[in-house]
Amino acid sequence: MSGSWSGPVVETADGRLRGAAANGVVAFRGVPYAAPPVGPLRFAAPRPPARWAGVRDATSPGDASPQMLSTPLPRRFGALLGTAGSRSEDCLALTVHAPSGPSSSPVGRAVLVWLHGGAYAVGRGDDYDGSPLAREGDVVVVTVNYRLGAFGFLDLRAVLEGTSAADRAVANAGLRDQVAALEWVRENIAAFGGDPTRVTLAGESAGAGSATALMAAPSTRGLFRGVIAASGALSQLTDGDDAAGVAREVVARLGSFPDRPERLWDASTTALLTAVRGAVSTRPQRLSTRPVWDGDLLPSTEAAGLEAAASRCASGVALLAGTNRDEHAFFTTLRFPVLPLTRSRLAVMIAAQHGNAGAARVLARYPDTREGLVRLGTHTLFTVPTLTLLDACAEAGGDAWGYRLDWRSPLLRMGAFHALDLALIFPPRPALARLVLGRPDPEVAAMAARLRARWLTFVREGRPGDGSPAPAAPADGRTDAGWPRHTAGRRPTLIVDRRDTVVDDPDGDDAAVWSGLGTLRP
Repeated sequence: MSGSWSGPVVETADGRLRGAAANGVVAFRGVPYAAPPVGPLRFAAPRPPARWAGVRDATSPGDASPQMLSTPLPRRFGALLGTAGSRSEDCLALTVHAPSGPSSSPVGRAVLVWLHGGAYAVGRGDDYDGSPLAREGDVVVVTVNYRLGAFGFLDLRAVLEGTSAADRAVANAGLRDQVAALEWVRENIAAFGGDPTRVTLAGESAGAGSATALMAAPSTRGLFRGVIAASGALSQLTDGDDAAGVAREVVARLGSFPDRPERLWDASTTALLTAVRGAVSTRPQRLSTRPVWDGDLLPSTEAAGLEAAASRCASGVALLAGTNRDEHAFFTTLRFPVLPLTRSRLAVMIAAQHGNAGAARVLARYPDTREGLVRLGTHTLFTVPTLTLLDACAEAGGDAWGYRLDWRSPLLRMGAFHALDLALIFPPRPALARLVLGRPDPEVAAMAARLRARWLTFVREGRPGDGSPAPAAPADGRTDAGWPRHTAGRRPTLIVDRRDTVVDDPDGDDAAVWSGLGTLRP
């Protein structure tokens, strides 16, 4: 990496980039990792980017994928969902943050690749400032934009079968974008001081679902050695029949068929977004455009995907996975209908997938109260899928660690709600910090620092570390004596709070009602 009065310059496989330096970190923004997926490349697998001559400016963020929320949210919550910033179909770009000084390692720094969340429908990589993590952890941080909604997760294979356009679209284009970004990291991250053999793939919510799905993808072998999955796992994916139903609804609203499949490519960005919004309105309180078990990039079923992900753990990919105690409160309080919001809706969904007897068994465990609904939704949609993955990895002989965030935010009485951990890992702007974290509190700041330290140690060393000197053991039987690897029988879980503790299977009694049923696809 060289420098000049106008900013640091790096040489990548595609050409030279000029970034910016500030506070001990260099940043390169809007770096193309694939060709623009526009025109005939809409819905296609990502293609390599074109080389450029001279020095390309890399001081401005790239556009996010086109996106449209299915329901309005208060403006102050936009930063939690990535609803701001410019958008276009030319969105396959990433941002690199790296410490500006020399690395103490002769092979370079460990690398964290971050996949944003947002129900596979909203968000952008640059909502997450990687510079504090790069500076604090002496790592290289890469945040990625990928195609969302219809542009990344509309499975058109069934509706295009037998037409002249059958070979123009792939399933899981958004996941394939993420693979292309990982391949770019493998080829180029050394130029930024990173070690391509020490890459951790991390994400929250849909980003965690993506990261765990890519554990099951044969094509990603060798692209990362660890995965951090916060509030998301394999149950977020769907099957081919469900995906085809969404696609048929979208193309019907575009008037594309039976004789004009080309309208999928001729339609404007706005027309396609409007068609998706209409299709989503017929499928309330559930994920719509999302990854699919396609039998190509991924296995063809969730069971096969779980087995493949566990096999990756057994072959040396370490897993750090966790949830927040009150995940579901985020959706019910803000009325964000990408997941089931009510007890009755959850009951219908459980019965449809696991039978009336299974639904009755699950529902009997949770009281019909606000607190009971939060527990039911949290365990059904987040806790049980995460424990299922942790158990499978541990049983396969892999290294895995589980955690649960219990600290309660003062915001709208939502407790440890979905996405709260983002405010601890990526320190937010002061106004958002006050909203989500409350008044400045040294104990909360220390808790956040410990959680970041555990994540960053995992990125550097493949294990989470202790975060900070352990406090004295509390008197209620919980223990601070280290954070053991996950085992399916014991399930040692780090409880993240003002004082971190380790508890064996803290959700075990509730999770036990799911024994023999499997996870729920939202």
